[in-house]
Amino acid sequence: MHWYKIYPLITASSTNVGEKEHVVQWHPTILTKLALVPQNLLNSYGVDIASRGGKDAMYKEGDFAVRLVGCELDPNRYCEKEFDQYYQQWKALQNKGSI
Repeated sequence: MHWYKIYPLITASSTNVGEKEHVVQWHPTILTKLALVPQNLLNSYGVDIASRGGKDAMYKEGDFAVRLVGCELDPNRYCEKEFDQYYQQWKALQNKGSI
């Protein structure tokens, strides 16, 4: 059974971290099935954001995904240009047959 069926008020797409913290802390059914993994295993950042882990949380080759946090909200950043560097890396790896 999925946790979001047991606790329907806390949706899988919920952005409220407090809800998820509550479920993990106070419901052993969830806690016993929880695993902590390095953040970049699932999500790395494209820019250095100190509050989100700084350089350690930034994308490195081999990370699963890159997230361009706040790109669309900052008029001084160009999302397409930022994304293109990662797309070019991906294309190069694909052409080498690495992925």
